[in-house]
Amino acid sequence: MISKDTLWKGVIEEFAPDVVKFAFPQYEHLFDLNRKIEFLDAFLASIRLESESKNRVADKLLKVFLKDGTSMCLLVRLESQDDTDKDFARKMFLYYCRILDTFKESVTLLVIYTGRNKSGQINEYRTDSHSPKVYFRFNKLSLIDHKPEFFRSSGNAFGFVLEAARRALEPVSKDEDDRIILASKIDMMRYYLSSGLAPEKIRVIYDFVNHYQHFKNPESSRIFEQKFGEIIPNNSYSGVRAAILEEVEQKGIEKGQLMAIQSCVVNAYKNGMDAAEIATIVSLLEADVQKIIDKING
Repeated sequence: MISKDTLWKGVIEEFAPDVVKFAFPQYEHLFDLNRKIEFLDAFLASIRLESESKNRVADKLLKVFLKDGTSMCLLVRLESQDDTDKDFARKMFLYYCRILDTFKESVTLLVIYTGRNKSGQINEYRTDSHSPKVYFRFNKLSLIDHKPEFFRSSGNAFGFVLEAARRALEPVSKDEDDRIILASKIDMMRYYLSSGLAPEKIRVIYDFVNHYQHFKNPESSRIFEQKFGEIIPNNSYSGVRAAILEEVEQKGIEKGQLMAIQSCVVNAYKNGMDAAEIATIVSLLEADVQKIIDKING
């Protein structure tokens, strides 16, 4: 199962310009998005606080260039906040100070709250009882504060991803979970396919939609993939499956090439595909694929 941390980090890396445009539409004219956005992951890891909350889903530090020749650091943080972290705002202030002290340029923080608990979704830090006083405010986006249509109406690839995460917060009855989730995923992918996005962006969104909210029954996953295969254009396909198919093609796999087949099975399994899906790609029986999976797990 692919973790949400991996999904969010992958999406931010793939859609970095879209993240910036979605988060700061009023300042889009200031950004030089023709220059490649840099990721400062090594530095971010070096300043990560030991007391970090378990609610942190993912974070990425971006260096974004401006048209006036300067640059800014943008810390994007995904936070579930299912339990209130009273010290969260102070931690954000500490990150701001450490980034500013190192890079000595404009620093902006964006916290995206992905959970339902609104009580912990704060965006300011202040000290009122001591001198000197500190008042620090950071950018906040709470999924639960908006309807899914808000994110869809942006027409932005990252907005579409946020719509999928927001729909995952919708309550559904236990008896109807898979049916409702399946209908929601199909509706989203139909819309995104009609939005005019490039096929490579559709593939990233598909992988996020496919893995972010899970079905209870594995059969529902196969139905979703089948339905998606019926509506997707011929020149576009699932990011995970497309990568596996490309690997198969490059290695010229035939049934006798056991090592190559095993390599593809392992790669597909690590990317979240189940035995049945992998079997259809590498032309093996599902039971034989499962044996390979059991071997790497054993």
